[in-house]
Amino acid sequence: MGYCIFRCYGFDLVQKKTSYITNEKGEKMSKDEKIDVCLEVKKETAKAFLVTDTNGELQSWIPKSQIIPNKGIRIGDTIIFTMPTWLATDKGFL
Repeated sequence: MGYCIFRCYGFDLVQKKTSYITNEKGEKMSKDEKIDVCLEVKKETAKAFLVTDTNGELQSWIPKSQIIPNKGIRIGDTIIFTMPTWLATDKGFL
């Protein structure tokens, strides 16, 4: 675990704990980092959406617990989902 530290008037203030993962390229990434990804919804279960990229080339299930928005979405909608960068990388959207 690492810490995000800010310096303010000579004092160190800890903002939050940050845990890291390593991606397939060996790069260190924060688990808290988020990214917006435009995806089309193909199917839905109680816990996940089956989505494709806008080219229709890549398809993957993404858990509703890891994305925003996760309600009020219909099959066929093209949505900009906010998700952790590690998830977008893991699913191949980055």
